[in-house]
Amino acid sequence: MIGQRTARRSLSSILAVAAWIAAGPAAAQSYPTRPILMAVGFAPGGGTDIVGRLIADKLSQRVGQPVVVANVSGAGGTIAAQQVAQAAPDGYRLLFVSSAHTMSAALRPDLPYDAVKSYAPITKIADTPNLIVVHPSIGASTLSDLIALARKQPGKLNYGSGGVGTNAHMSTELLKSMAGIQITHVAYKGAGPFLSAMLSNEVQIGFATLPTALPHIRGGRLKGLAVTTRTRSAAIPDMPTADEAGVPGYEYSVWFGLLAPARTPAAIVNRLRDAVVAALSDTALQERLKADGSIAVGSTPAEFGTFMAAELAKWKTVVQKAGIKGN
Repeated sequence: MIGQRTARRSLSSILAVAAWIAAGPAAAQSYPTRPILMAVGFAPGGGTDIVGRLIADKLSQRVGQPVVVANVSGAGGTIAAQQVAQAAPDGYRLLFVSSAHTMSAALRPDLPYDAVKSYAPITKIADTPNLIVVHPSIGASTLSDLIALARKQPGKLNYGSGGVGTNAHMSTELLKSMAGIQITHVAYKGAGPFLSAMLSNEVQIGFATLPTALPHIRGGRLKGLAVTTRTRSAAIPDMPTADEAGVPGYEYSVWFGLLAPARTPAAIVNRLRDAVVAALSDTALQERLKADGSIAVGSTPAEFGTFMAAELAKWKTVVQKAGIKGN
C-alpha cells in the first residue's frame, strides 16, 4: 500500500512538471497580461534606481503592460534579491540588479539565496566605467607612477570609499591584489563624504564615476589616471585603461542587469530579453545612458549567467585575500 501511494505521488509530480513545461510556450504567447513588478534594491534617486526606471519605462512600451518599479532598499540590495528569489517564476516579479548583487553575495555567504542559481538571467543591460583618481599633491601622473610610489611606501598612502563592501572599496582591493601594492582603506559614510575627503587630501586615492570625477579633473582638483573597463570610454577617449596603464588584465565596471526567479520559462525570459534589447537600440535611451558614462550592452541570458558566475567568483577571491568582513 505504501509503495502504491509513493508511486502515485511520484506520478503526480511527473505529470505536474510535464504540465508546467507544456504550459510554458502557451503562457509566453500571451505574456504579459497584467503589470510587471520590477524590484530595485536601493532607495529612489540613486544610480541603480535611475537606470532601472529608464529601463522600466522603455520595457513597458515594448511589452504593452506597465512595468512598476518597487524600491525595496536595505542590506545592500539583498532584501529585494531574496524577495524575488522566492517569488513565483511567472515573469511578473523581476529584479533589476547592479554589480552590488555579486559583491554582496561574496561578502555574505550566509544569504538565504544563491546570487546566480536562484535566478533566471535575462540580460546584462549596461556597463559603467569608473576612473582611478588621485589628489594632485601625490605627484603621480600615470597609474604606473602610482604603483611605483605605493611600492616604495607600503601602507603609507590612503584610499577612500563610501563604506565597506561598496564598489569603490572592492574595486580598489582588486587593484591592490593585481598590482601587488599596499594602500590603507579609509571608509566614509557614503560617496559624498568620500569625495569631500579626496578633494581636501584626507585620502589620496579613490575610484569615482565619470560624471562625479570629470568636473574635478577638468578643474584640476583631481588627477585621472585610468578608466577601469577593458576598453576606453568615449566620454574621455584620451584616458588609458588600467590594463593599458600598468595593471594587465584589470577590469571593473558598475554593471546593470535584469533577473527573474529561477525556473521562469525560457520563452518568457526570451520575450523579456528581446524587449530589453530592442529598447536599448533606442537612440534617446543610449544618449541618456551615455550622459552617465554608461554603455548599453544587451547580452543573451546565457552570456549574462556566465558573466555573473565569473563576477561572483572574482569578488569571493578579493574578499578572501583582503580579509574583508561583511556588515
